[in-house]
Amino acid sequence: MPHIVPSEVVSAIDQLFPDAVREGQGQVPNRYNISHAPRFAALLELVERIPSELHVIESSEYAALMANIAAIRAALAIWPTQGGSFLPEPLPGSKLSPAARIRAVLANCPDECPSATTTELAFILDSASLSANEGETVG
Repeated sequence: MPHIVPSEVVSAIDQLFPDAVREGQGQVPNRYNISHAPRFAALLELVERIPSELHVIESSEYAALMANIAAIRAALAIWPTQGGSFLPEPLPGSKLSPAARIRAVLANCPDECPSATTTELAFILDSASLSANEGETVG
């Protein structure tokens, strides 16, 4: 299975759902229907290939990501039996369609995670603090 990074999925969303970018800029959400099913299926495949280590986002954003993925899965399950009568709408608390909301969340995810050999602590911002605390242990 190929390794996919968030920015690649964002680019794919831009190609598959051009209105998703405009939604993020305040345009009214697009109304998707059964004709969009292959695009949504492809989006789910891409999102599932992002390594979990790259989901470096707030818990509320992760919840939004999961809820919008679930909304797309529901639409894909319902469309074959009900045709275009079920439309995945923006979820409560969001003005964005599922594709646009997923795009917004993934746009904030990094494409790389720290290497396993990284020894510096990212939250210590200045070298003076780092060298002053070198060798100390927490006990």
